[in-house]
Amino acid sequence: MAKQTTRYRPLTEQVIERAEESWTKRGLRKGLISLTQDGNRVTYRCANDGGTYSDDYTDPEESVRVSLFVELVEKYQYPSERIWVEKHVSDRRPDYPADLIVFEDDDLKRPYILGETKKAGVSEAEFNRAIDQAFENAHLTGGAKYIVVDCGTWRVVFDYANHPPGERQKNIVRDLPVAYGNVPEYKFIKGDANWDLPAATFDDLARRFQRCHDAIWQGGKLDPAQAFDEMSKLMFAKYWDELLYTKNGAPYAFQIGTKESEKVVADRVRTVYQHAREQKVDVFGEDLKAPDHVVYLVVDLLEDISLKKTDLDAKGRAFETFLGEIFRGKMGQYFTKREIVTFMVNMLDPDWNDWVVDPACGSGGFLLYAWDHVHKRLVRDYAGDRDAILRLDWEFSHKHIFGVEINDRIARIAMMDMVIHEDGSSNIVCADSLGPWDIFPQDKIAEGHFSMCLTNPPFGAVVNRQVDLRRFQLGEGRPSQKTEILFVERCLQLLKPGGKLGIVLPDGILTNSSLDYVRKFIEGNARILAVVSLPSYAFVPAGAGVKASLLFLRKFSAQEKARFDGTARKAQQEVHTEYKPAIARREKEIEREVMAERGIVEADLRANPGTMAAIEKKLRGQARHVEQQVRKRLANATKENGEVSEERVQAVVATEIQAQIEAELQKQVGQELKKRLKQALRTYRQEVVAEMEEEIWRRIRERLNYPIFMAIAEHVGYDATDRPDENELLVVEDGRIDETKGILGEYRRFLGEQQGYKGV
Repeated sequence: MAKQTTRYRPLTEQVIERAEESWTKRGLRKGLISLTQDGNRVTYRCANDGGTYSDDYTDPEESVRVSLFVELVEKYQYPSERIWVEKHVSDRRPDYPADLIVFEDDDLKRPYILGETKKAGVSEAEFNRAIDQAFENAHLTGGAKYIVVDCGTWRVVFDYANHPPGERQKNIVRDLPVAYGNVPEYKFIKGDANWDLPAATFDDLARRFQRCHDAIWQGGKLDPAQAFDEMSKLMFAKYWDELLYTKNGAPYAFQIGTKESEKVVADRVRTVYQHAREQKVDVFGEDLKAPDHVVYLVVDLLEDISLKKTDLDAKGRAFETFLGEIFRGKMGQYFTKREIVTFMVNMLDPDWNDWVVDPACGSGGFLLYAWDHVHKRLVRDYAGDRDAILRLDWEFSHKHIFGVEINDRIARIAMMDMVIHEDGSSNIVCADSLGPWDIFPQDKIAEGHFSMCLTNPPFGAVVNRQVDLRRFQLGEGRPSQKTEILFVERCLQLLKPGGKLGIVLPDGILTNSSLDYVRKFIEGNARILAVVSLPSYAFVPAGAGVKASLLFLRKFSAQEKARFDGTARKAQQEVHTEYKPAIARREKEIEREVMAERGIVEADLRANPGTMAAIEKKLRGQARHVEQQVRKRLANATKENGEVSEERVQAVVATEIQAQIEAELQKQVGQELKKRLKQALRTYRQEVVAEMEEEIWRRIRERLNYPIFMAIAEHVGYDATDRPDENELLVVEDGRIDETKGILGEYRRFLGEQQGYKGV
């Protein structure tokens, strides 16, 4: 299976672009080809009779032949005067001429390379037919030494001379020889202008990632999480090979050499991985477990592109697509869309002096885009000072970016991304961000340490352990609390005074009346910079359907906090003083109103058979004791007058029991009135406290009033099906963000207007 994939290895779209554009332009510049003014016909300077050959350039196959022709001359160093274009090799009918033949001699007698080209996008069956056609033509020419079959997206090279004519696997070689030399043992050389690895496009990278994972996953034979672990290790080895393992001028280790076995390739990749593990012990702690044939297949799929050179946006989108499918579909995780991440980073506008943290960092998107933003600022601000750019870039990426991720697999992705960009993978901590401070390495994650926090915390989960809730003002005294609410407080705890926060939150935190206490907590600890409402579909492509907004805050400085607290205390004292007389009067009124209901309460109790029966039953049980007391009392009172009659005794007993029943009834009336009074006062006090709190906050907001930027985004760069769409958040033109347009531009203007503002 691995060898079959080698045979039909797709080239990257970047290679296609280079073949169709760069090689064509190079050929035009060198005079190897020419085009008519309308671009419809191409002429080759070649070995054909008269030294030229012309054909229809509008034919999709022709552009592939042009690219191969120029590449043979410029890259592989074969003389154009020894290359025959459209060579008829027999008198057979129908005639299938060879598209290109490179000869060994000036007399054009000894074919060396036979080339067969097809248009880009042909099926595998069509590609197979092209291979068979090339082999037949090679036979009819008397036997070229090498065959190359190229369809723009697929290319395969065969050693025809040294194998039986029917062989289609063992004779595959890595590449054509250069200038009639030997077949290269390895094709890709680090730092070589012609043989180094090209960057990949988003589409190609996403497709390759998926094919790699499918190969490792083997249709479900391996657990998705385990499959992803093995793929991550192989990608890590690929990154490390490009980054540090292979030296300039040497062939990359992460490639398949000519006639190398699966075991040889796999063992070499394992060596690269082990070297990476020793240098980055925090990223992977276990061996590469994928079998040889899987390692070989993944190498075959990734060997001809550079993950290091691929730009952050393309790489980020490819990871987003691939990781989203794997983790959302199989592990229930999702990642923040890059359009949202880019906008939030630009809203807070970090520079190299900032200390940035994401306490729910996932795959590290916020951290990487913050680094990219700082890198671009350094290039702009220190233009021409390369040493300063490199020094400050290294300082920021290694010492100023930190992340916390609870899922160990996703944490490794973030670490790996950091390694790719040559920055601080060791600053990713695998831990519960809502845990106690002592679980974090204090040189990495500490309270009040950061100047900027960017995050999209998990929504909907609930914390209900009191030991955890007591760590938070927004959790203490509550039976449970949602994680997104606790994350708001934890983010503010992480920030130093004056630090800025950008956070994705469900709209309920900003709108639900029951969560007003959360909003007041925010207002009491930070200045609200901006609120940007997102469309309802914003997180649907990522696997979440929560309506959310982006909240931007600046934690109070010590002076701002003191001013807020002082204003709050003054407002509280004023309101309490003003309300105190009215509260006292109203409480007396409530007491009178409740006590005035004595008659009604007594009547209700008397009218309730159950109540009276319960009282009588309770006191009838004491009848014997009452009778004894009555007899004793009457006997003492009538010693001189003789015995007391039984009728007299029973009459007195009945009277006393009735008196006790009446006393018990009045006792219950009193208890009911006290209960009603207590409830009425409690209700009133709750109402008046809420009213007082609203008045206190009204005065605080009035006295510390400041403008807040607010915007509603209806289009965020993609639609509900994840197709490209208008982006109102920010506008990109010619690959650069235009800070004067979109919501970002409006916010920049808003900040300019507020520069002279002296409030909180």
